[in-house]
Amino acid sequence: MRFLRGWVGHSLGNDARAVGQLEAAAGAFPELEDYRLWALAGARLASGDAEGAARAAEELEAMSGSRFSAKAAVLRARALEAAGRERDAATVLTKLLDGRAGGGVDRPAARATLARCLEKGGDAAGAAREWRLIAVSAPESGAATRALEALGRLVPDQPLTAAERLRRAERLHEKNRHEGAIAELERMGPRPAGVRAMRLKWLRGASLYEMRGHYEEAARILGEVARSGGPEAEDAAFLAARSLSRAHHDSEAAAAFRRFARAHPTSARVDEALRLAALAELEGGRAKRGARELARLERTTKDLAIRQDARWRVGFELVASGKARAAIPILDSYAADADQAMDRARGAYWGAVARLAAKRTKDGTARLRKVVAESPLHFYGLFARQRLLDLGEDPGPPFGTRTTPDPEPPISPARAPTKAIETLLALGLVGEAEHEIGRVKGLGRQDLVALYRTAHATERLYRLARDTMGGALDRPPAGDARLAWALAYPRPHRTLVDDEARAAGLPEGLLWAIMRQESSFDPEVVSYANAVGLLQLLPSTARRVATDGGLRYEEGMLFEPARNIELGARYLGGLLRRFKGQLPLAIAAYNGGPGNVDLWLARFGDRATDEFVERIPFDQTRNYVRRVLGSYARYRYLYGGTGDWPIEVPMTLDRTRASGPDY
Repeated sequence: MRFLRGWVGHSLGNDARAVGQLEAAAGAFPELEDYRLWALAGARLASGDAEGAARAAEELEAMSGSRFSAKAAVLRARALEAAGRERDAATVLTKLLDGRAGGGVDRPAARATLARCLEKGGDAAGAAREWRLIAVSAPESGAATRALEALGRLVPDQPLTAAERLRRAERLHEKNRHEGAIAELERMGPRPAGVRAMRLKWLRGASLYEMRGHYEEAARILGEVARSGGPEAEDAAFLAARSLSRAHHDSEAAAAFRRFARAHPTSARVDEALRLAALAELEGGRAKRGARELARLERTTKDLAIRQDARWRVGFELVASGKARAAIPILDSYAADADQAMDRARGAYWGAVARLAAKRTKDGTARLRKVVAESPLHFYGLFARQRLLDLGEDPGPPFGTRTTPDPEPPISPARAPTKAIETLLALGLVGEAEHEIGRVKGLGRQDLVALYRTAHATERLYRLARDTMGGALDRPPAGDARLAWALAYPRPHRTLVDDEARAAGLPEGLLWAIMRQESSFDPEVVSYANAVGLLQLLPSTARRVATDGGLRYEEGMLFEPARNIELGARYLGGLLRRFKGQLPLAIAAYNGGPGNVDLWLARFGDRATDEFVERIPFDQTRNYVRRVLGSYARYRYLYGGTGDWPIEVPMTLDRTRASGPDY
């Protein structure tokens, strides 16, 4: 297996030996010739044979349909540069960058190579032009720092203009590099020529808002921009109100949202602002005013989603204020009009609770049973079961009968659609096979499942199950539904997760439930808030967890599953200890921050747990708790093997805290 030894050897950096193996493998697997040439060109370049690398890359570049064709041009240019043929390299890269370079080409890195070649070839002005393009248009890239250094060397008398620095800051903000955006704004000085002051203030305020923890400063700056009446005024006014809300200045936030609606009556966000104003009144303890404003909005808005949300909250607040009888038709209407399963279950559940509060016990009990039957292991099914137990009722087992999950079905033989995929799977190169499978058009679901299972492509299988197999997840994990459950609730990195969960004192299945919601099992995903990897850790949080635990922390390590799981497990374990083992609170803290959970406990921690979760003011965090708790229950049910209810949900909360992370 010379090809396999050469491929693996190159990936491990054993390039001199890999060259011989890959050269000897010529013709062994015609269907993988592009893979052989890609590895051969890289191995030759790494071992000093630049001309040989250029020849292999050029041959690969000419192959149509290969995943490596576009990247081969960059590799050829690097080889030509190493061979001292900078002008030839520049020609290759200019042609590539002037076209639509796809195929995974890192354009800023390719442009950096072009700039180096131009400078070596004597074209300092051309090199400076390319470096400037990188610095201004791709400040988030790995080449940006080198670009600034090169500009300082090549054209020290031509620093970046204020307009160029503004473009850098805007790009960094767009790419969720908010600290970098603010740093760039500070480099511009207090009054840069040719740039509107309010544009700078808007960008600074918006970046502070996205950074979290700077909401009061963001509100102050954005409020000033809103009052200026410039082109950013509308966006600034809305975001200033959001900042006040996030800073828990509820009365001020409500007033700011109403001002927004008056000042921008034609904005598409008017009804959303009025909804948020009403919610801020509720959060600030002015329940009557908040409920009254929501009821008015429910009657007047043309936005169906806002109408539904307002209707739900009006009904919910009526139940909480002792007016359950009036709440019943509102909650029933909400459930009837809901187009999402979670919302239907929500309306049905609280409609049942309202009936119990209105002394319609028989009807309320029957409706709780219906919620259990229709959503047995989801958030509302779990709490419906608990309320039935509190009534002295037997809710029965999940899914109506005690069904022990079947063993996971064996992997079916996969009929590879191409010879390349067949060979990659046979060689054990499952990551490469997964990539090739994703490029094939028109495969049926059954074929995709078989191929991705063979390739151990957890992320793709999960997405496939989520998007196409939802109906099977409403049935117990037996028979033909068992495979859908296996794909929808996988256990990737099992040894790592088991070991780290045990060390952190986490119950089995919780880390996977978090991972499922956070990243869909994609180790390379980065969120809008710059959370990274499988468990979506913020670098600042991960650094503190590592420091507290005496662990090393380095830039980029959160993309490594082992490090991400280790630090995420420690953080979640600390939160679970802080909130004394109460899963809804620890889950809420993982998403919304422990400081916010402390505040919510102080405000409404005396309410029943289900009501507490509904009162979480952050939409994202509230939905997160509901979904993660349901996923956790399903993991426990699927892999527990008994067919009984897998978890208990407490109806009351302990508001005291133990030691644990406060960040």
